[in-house]
Amino acid sequence: MVENEIPLWHTKVNKIVYYGVREEEMKKAAPKNQEIVIPELEEAARHFTPKNRDYTENEIATIKKYYGRVPTAKLAHYLKRSVTGIQQQAVRLGISRSKWGD
Repeated sequence: MVENEIPLWHTKVNKIVYYGVREEEMKKAAPKNQEIVIPELEEAARHFTPKNRDYTENEIATIKKYYGRVPTAKLAHYLKRSVTGIQQQAVRLGISRSKWGD
């Protein structure tokens, strides 16, 4: 191997780590009983936070108390949620806005 060349893969205990290898090449090279690890995706997975997180009991109580009484944008800002997310959660909870709206 040349000094600056990056290995295409190396084996750890039941894992194969791939560096810059296409999916077709991984399927050919990987034994079926070993886990495939792609460093670029592992790094992204460590920093990824799903945007659709569940509502907590406190958030639901806040929506029940204030939805329709305060502007949805203000409620969304306070809960660090999107306006659409607040509206959808209110529908799921069976809450409607007052006749005055947002």
